[in-house]
Amino acid sequence: PPVGEGNGSAVVIPSVGPATGITAAPAGPSPTEAVPTPEPRLDVPGNLRLTNLSTRARVTPAHALVTGFVLRGTVSRTVLVRAAGPALHAFGVADAVAAPRLTLCDAAGETLAENAGWGSAPGVSAAITATGAFPFAGGSADAAVVATLAPGSYTATVTVGAEDGGVTLVEVYDAEGTAEGSRLANASTLSTVAPAGGEVVGGFVLAGTGLRHYLIRGVGPGLVPFGVGGTLRDPMVTLYDSTGRPVMANDDWTGQGKPNVVTSVALA
Repeated sequence: PPVGEGNGSAVVIPSVGPATGITAAPAGPSPTEAVPTPEPRLDVPGNLRLTNLSTRARVTPAHALVTGFVLRGTVSRTVLVRAAGPALHAFGVADAVAAPRLTLCDAAGETLAENAGWGSAPGVSAAITATGAFPFAGGSADAAVVATLAPGSYTATVTVGAEDGGVTLVEVYDAEGTAEGSRLANASTLSTVAPAGGEVVGGFVLAGTGLRHYLIRGVGPGLVPFGVGGTLRDPMVTLYDSTGRPVMANDDWTGQGKPNVVTSVALA
């Protein structure tokens, strides 16, 4: 289960992760620990905000890892986007990808930035320090880009070479801290899911004060109308806090009786 990483950074791997983590997996037995059902709570005013979004999943030459994120507001915002591969070995991930390639695109599919080997990307070292992200080794094949983006939707895609494949971690960091005018508002990941180690693990970090409701979804059958083949028939989502304690779990949302999953929870 996920465990907190200092200074607001997030590492979503089997034993180290973000302040809050979500695991999407095929439906199966309920968690061994009883999952409490929080009482409904109203939002509490404050400056709570998302500072980091991340996804850990497997990527192969045939199946890229596609992560989307949304910036909302009226002004541009600088973000650090990373694809960790070799850096995950330090956290005990033996089957991490050797050389991820990261491509950042806008909503129209236009490529804004590409990187394979973070040392060649300008501004990354300073952004890693500023955001508190865990470090990459000098000259490693991990990938990263720093970009100043207008409000809108963006996609970070990780691909690997013909002889590569394994676990990668995609991260989006807000590099502007408490600056107002725009914010990270949403993240989504399209990837393959399998039991016994093939789960997709998403993480997010909240900073500030107050209490705010978030909607967390694991979409399987709901992808069919969009022409997505091989969709997961019956996903299950479990939400964990920074101590690894299950906060909520869902298998089959109640809205239409279909096996997509939806969890709504207020988080501080």
